[in-house]
Order: sequence, then structure tokens, then C-alpha cells
Amino acid sequence: MISEFFADGMIPWSPILLSLKVAGLATAASFCAGVAAAWLLARRRSPFSAVLDAMCTLPMILPPTVLGYYLILLVGRRGVIGPWLAECGINLIFSWQGAVVAATVVVFPLIYKSARAALELVDPRLENAARTLGCKNFSILIRKLKCIFRIFTIPTRCCTSWVPPKPSCPTPARICASF
Repeated sequence: MISEFFADGMIPWSPILLSLKVAGLATAASFCAGVAAAWLLARRRSPFSAVLDAMCTLPMILPPTVLGYYLILLVGRRGVIGPWLAECGINLIFSWQGAVVAATVVVFPLIYKSARAALELVDPRLENAARTLGCKNFSILIRKLKCIFRIFTIPTRCCTSWVPPKPSCPTPARICASF
């Protein structure tokens, strides 16, 4: 059956390219939003921190059908922000842009939780020491992002190496200790 589909020798590239486009944009958007939310909630304590944390992780525990239903209620033509989006000429229902929004919402809590855990590993005294040595908040954030990127790539580096693994795989604490 599959051989009949590819009988003429042509590979249908449009679904593959669409999937790559949606996955790439959703990953970039959820990475930016997830790290920003994690940075805000990791360092700022308020009475609403627990509520905001629960809201950020809610898409992880909701079934996909319920999450999709709520997204339609939010951005549909008769949804909460749907009429405003329609006035701006934006239609997210059954479009690739809507697929990016849905994938971003699904991936966001995974990146948020990982980034928050990584940011909370960094001792605030190290940040204060960096500030006293003249580092600006932006350069401290860039160094933290490098730490997060290293932590995100640990499983890939440990599982895909062709060399026998070292006795101890690098842990997030050791990577951030070099911060």
C-alpha cells in the first residue's frame, strides 16, 4: 500500500515541510515564553506564585481533547478573543498558525518546568556576586540561558554518544556550578 503511494517516485514534501515549520516555530515560541515565565516565577515570590505556577503547568495535565476544546473557546470565531482576532484579519482555526499556537501551548509546560528547575539551581548569592563584579542583569541572564541550554542537551549527549559513557554523567548542579 505504501509502495503504491510512492509509485511515481515522488515524495510528498508539503506535509513534511509543514510539520517542520509548525514544530520549529512552536519550539521557538514555547522556549522563549517558557524561559521568560520560569525566570519571573523562579525569582519573584508573591501570593499568586503558586496560582501562576499551576496555570503554567495546567496544559500538561489536561487531556489533549479538553485542551483543544479550550483553545477553540478562546480563539474561535465566537470565543473570548476570537472576534478581536477576526477584526485584525487573523484566523487561527484550521490553519497552520493555529497548529503553531496549539503545539506551543502543549510544549510550554515542559520547557517551563525544566527551565524553572534549572534557574532555581543557580544560587542567588552567585548572581549578587556577579552584580558586585560589574555584570549587568542581561549578561547574568545570558549566562543562565547558557546553563539551561547545557542542561537541556545533557540527555542527548549522554544517550547518543558512540563512546562508552563516563562513570558519571554531568548533572545540572555540576554544570551550573561552573557558572
